[in-house]
Amino acid sequence: MSRITQLSSITQEMGELLGIASLFEGDFSIDWLLELTEKKGTEILVLLEEAVPKGFVARKAPGIYHFKHAEHKKAFSKRTVHDEKTDRLHQRMADLLLKELKDDENKATAVAHHLLHVQNDLESCRWLIAAGDVHLRNFRNEQGVQCYNKVLEDLADQSADETNKLYVDAAIKYSKASTARYNTTKITRVLQE
Repeated sequence: MSRITQLSSITQEMGELLGIASLFEGDFSIDWLLELTEKKGTEILVLLEEAVPKGFVARKAPGIYHFKHAEHKKAFSKRTVHDEKTDRLHQRMADLLLKELKDDENKATAVAHHLLHVQNDLESCRWLIAAGDVHLRNFRNEQGVQCYNKVLEDLADQSADETNKLYVDAAIKYSKASTARYNTTKITRVLQE
């Protein structure tokens, strides 16, 4: 039986839980799922422990899991309805990670994964710029450009001094990261604004 056909053998509850877990980039914890769902800790633990022998997830450490195969994560993500509820879930996930993770490069990129799906305030845009910088340092230009572009989109209609400074910073970084590869007409327009 292929990995993907195994998905038909799961309960709706497990599918919903793993759908939420699939929105995390990398590892996820029982604590995070507890905060994001209306389930009890024991319910979450039972569902995850049932998912382990099925090969969907693996236990990394006590209370910490990750998807064993990228195609499972992708399949559960596709099963998750992507609408306003998912956007709110991404916002809650970003807030949770900002609160839970220690301040480092991993936090910036983990949080940015969720901030790319929501409308951001000034502080969230700072995290997106930090994540863009991390991506560029690690030669992941595409992801860096996405972060800077999201800042430009979210701050485009705001006009406070602090917002303008951040917008200009994002525009310059967007320009530097994308000059050779991306839409030069858009880059020129952003720099002229």
